[in-house]
Amino acid sequence: MKTLLIVDMQKGFITENNKFLVKNIENLLKKHDFDRIFATKFINNEKSPFVKYLDYTKFFDGDGTDFALDLPSKTVEIKKTSYTLPKILRGGGVLSLRNRL
Repeated sequence: MKTLLIVDMQKGFITENNKFLVKNIENLLKKHDFDRIFATKFINNEKSPFVKYLDYTKFFDGDGTDFALDLPSKTVEIKKTSYTLPKILRGGGVLSLRNRL
């Protein structure tokens, strides 16, 4: 089973230094037929440690949080408010990850 995991590819995170990733992921989606696609989306909130300790007030829902690329309709969107990805994936039956890029 081929699974693709796309982590936090949101408009607010794209800069001149990483914008090439959008095109690379879009090409990957065109070239391969993935059985499952997961895409994480960071959403900040007023009670988060990012606001509390770092005064980081970006990425509230709608503030740069839209995905920077068009994703297939079968993509499972995972909203997260911190670095909780491993726990979320294990709960969804994903036991291990391999980097293939």
